[in-house]
Amino acid sequence: MDASTVENEIWDLIEQDPNLDEEVALMVVAALRSDDELTAQFGDDAPQVTRPATVAAAQATPVTAYIRSVTVRGFRGIGPESTLELNPFPGITVVSGRNGSGKSSFAEAVEFALTGTSYRWKERSKHWQDSWRNIHQDVDAAVSVRFALVRDDGKHATDLIVAASWNDGAGLYDAKLWAQIHGESATDVAGLGWDQPLDIYRPILSYEEVGGVFEEGQAAFYDRINRLLALTQMNDAEARLATALKELKKPAAEAEQARKAMRAHLESADDPRAAQVLAYTKRRPFKVDDAEAAAVGTGSSAAQTVSRLRRIAAVELPTIAGVGALTAQLRETLAAEADSAGSLFDALSQRSTLLQAAIDWQRDHDGETCPVCGQGTLDAQWREQAQRQIAESRQLLGEQQEFQRAKHAAQEGIRALIAKVPELPAPDGEQLPALPGYAAARATLSALPADVAAWPDHVDNAFLLIHEAANVLTNQARSRADELDDAWAPLAGQILGWVELHRKAEHANERLTRASAAQTWLRHASTTLRERRLAPIVQRTREIWARLRQESDVDLGTVALIGAGNRRRVDVTGSIGDHELGAMSVMSQGELHALALALFIPRATAEASPFRFLILDDPIQAMDPAKIDGFLGELEELAKDRQVIVFSHDDRLPTAIRNASVPAELLSVRRSTGSMVTVTTNASPAARYVDDAIALIKDDGVSDQVKKKALPGLYRLAVESAAKQVYFRKQATLGVDPETSESTWAAHVRTKTRVALAIYGDTKSSINSWMARRDHRGPSIRFCAGAVHDGTDDLTMASIKRLQMTVRDILAEATTPATAT
Repeated sequence: MDASTVENEIWDLIEQDPNLDEEVALMVVAALRSDDELTAQFGDDAPQVTRPATVAAAQATPVTAYIRSVTVRGFRGIGPESTLELNPFPGITVVSGRNGSGKSSFAEAVEFALTGTSYRWKERSKHWQDSWRNIHQDVDAAVSVRFALVRDDGKHATDLIVAASWNDGAGLYDAKLWAQIHGESATDVAGLGWDQPLDIYRPILSYEEVGGVFEEGQAAFYDRINRLLALTQMNDAEARLATALKELKKPAAEAEQARKAMRAHLESADDPRAAQVLAYTKRRPFKVDDAEAAAVGTGSSAAQTVSRLRRIAAVELPTIAGVGALTAQLRETLAAEADSAGSLFDALSQRSTLLQAAIDWQRDHDGETCPVCGQGTLDAQWREQAQRQIAESRQLLGEQQEFQRAKHAAQEGIRALIAKVPELPAPDGEQLPALPGYAAARATLSALPADVAAWPDHVDNAFLLIHEAANVLTNQARSRADELDDAWAPLAGQILGWVELHRKAEHANERLTRASAAQTWLRHASTTLRERRLAPIVQRTREIWARLRQESDVDLGTVALIGAGNRRRVDVTGSIGDHELGAMSVMSQGELHALALALFIPRATAEASPFRFLILDDPIQAMDPAKIDGFLGELEELAKDRQVIVFSHDDRLPTAIRNASVPAELLSVRRSTGSMVTVTTNASPAARYVDDAIALIKDDGVSDQVKKKALPGLYRLAVESAAKQVYFRKQATLGVDPETSESTWAAHVRTKTRVALAIYGDTKSSINSWMARRDHRGPSIRFCAGAVHDGTDDLTMASIKRLQMTVRDILAEATTPATAT
């Protein structure tokens, strides 16, 4: 289930709870989403959180996988390369072999290729792990698992290989792990998207793991089941809120620690203010503002005196460098102005005025004699010369005016600097020896000479004096303020430190209240969702237990996930008769193993799992004989839509299969010299039906009337079982997924049609020519088709012989080229 599904379920619960505060609800949703969103909810401008739009889930067929084969070389009990061929479709396969035959090496190979480890090894010693290489072939070790991978279209199967290989001398966990889908680039199990499914729906269970389910401890048992519920998002949200609460509680703890330390110091102080603060901070609600006022003494004259002294100590004067820059500027402007004589400035101004008046007169009296001196002619040539003289005079006048403006600016700058030198009155009751010197230096500075030319030297010298006086004064003021801040200062600092921490805690407490409410609500919601999702699993577990509990007095009740954190556990209840009890406490070892299987199977066969295979390694080792029949019944149920592969060290399960005539492929594993492991086929389901028919004919305890009715049904089961085995194997080699093959098979119920599917892969082709090629084929097929309803009078061994040969011929068709239906 994806995260949006969980969030939508939470939104449903939120909307169904009229008492839930809106801010708490938003905090719950933010905790579900991310650390950043939860942090944002603690801010002053928390963003609005809205419910995501519900999108209908696409009804896509999930990617599924069946195992085609397992090939092992130089690994565990297998030396030279050996391959376990499997039918990649739903059904039961039992791989039998004595202890040490190498059968479990195939199961471990699948587990290691998929997970990079093995449950059987992870708790063993390093010495045990180091002996994983086969002693007869300790180089070139490799395991390879070939899958039929059904893609999203649900119609076609693709080859997938998942493998592990080791260089010579490499350690167990130095293996090169890889996976490759036919026609695609190599990747690994994570690249297939199987990492999380392997953790949640682990499809492999060994005898050691069955026993370890209850030995690992309650927390590990809890986690096994909890992972299946796909509530990781809820777990993450609870963890985020727990972390947030831990941080939000810190300010209050720090404030309380500071309060206790502060009160301990105040109790030993003689200052009357200490008694006041002790009263303010004795019990909640604390008088924080009063304690703060007592600490800083805002209303006392002593505090005001210290404040004034601190202001004197912190006085800032214009820098010597800044003053020097302005006085240098004034000197430059004064020097430039001096270069231009003042009398010349006046003469130039008067001459320019006179010449301009003459030019104005000349315009009306061109060519006449000068009216002032009576000499010279005022003509055009004279006018041009006069205009040039006016321009030169005006240029000189402009330069002189610029000098004057610069001088004025420098003077104003100096006055502004002098204004920045503050007057510093003496604090009441305090005598600062350096204060008169500072005041005198300030007065000297302010008394600017009448002659501006004397300003630069005056200001430079006066500022040096006032800086010297100010340095002495500020040091005296600082020292005096420090003297006045006597023993109360550390206490006041401690009080103010507590005040700050207390206010932070108050601010955090507002958020803490919401976060705590969110955590409480989310825990209840988690319990609700967990119970919802656990219910069908518990129901399935009870169904399985009902099959496995043969001759057990313990009736399974509920399975519940209880507690959190280090106290999390699985509570399994049951009853014996009318007495309810903790089921696990009264179970035998065999019953505990059966319960472990009952709990494991729903997890491994969940619909969301991409693994359509289930591997059980020696599941009946500790099982009472009475429980094997129930276990077989469960295997039959699982095999309807799962490839069930059982590894067994004895013949009890194969015997039960034969006795119950359960369709299954029985394989045998043998280990010979040099760790040579071979896999052989025991009686196929079809052969077992033939054996059942023979046993029926020979059974003198069964009447002929019953035999006549039952025998045709066994014939038909034998023929159709052989045909189904061949058809499914051929279709698998063509890449057709098992579901499609099963659908086609179920759609055609006539024996002849099913044999045609096996031989030709085509329901339209006639098998008449095939039947005619051997004398025994036609009678056997017709026997299946015609005698099932009417019975038969042919109870001879000759009829059985014909059936045996017909079944053999059909099974031989598995080697002929396959044709897709």
